[in-house]
Amino acid sequence: MMVMDEYGDSGARSVWTISQIAEHLGIARHRVEYAIDALGIEPIEKIGNTRIYSSEVVDAVVGQMVVITRMSEIGGEQ
Repeated sequence: MMVMDEYGDSGARSVWTISQIAEHLGIARHRVEYAIDALGIEPIEKIGNTRIYSSEVVDAVVGQMVVITRMSEIGGEQ
């Protein structure tokens, strides 16, 4: 039995744009851009002005957002 994901295919999404990552995670695009820049992640390809990232970047962005959130919580407790 083949299971379809929300993108209409049976496999995990293998490439992402910044907008797709932001929509998938439910966060603002500029926050994704900040996380990618902070981690020094380079796109695997550029098509015109669109930067293309591998699926591993989604996990990295989630991890960076956790770090940023924790740092802002610690900073707010002063």
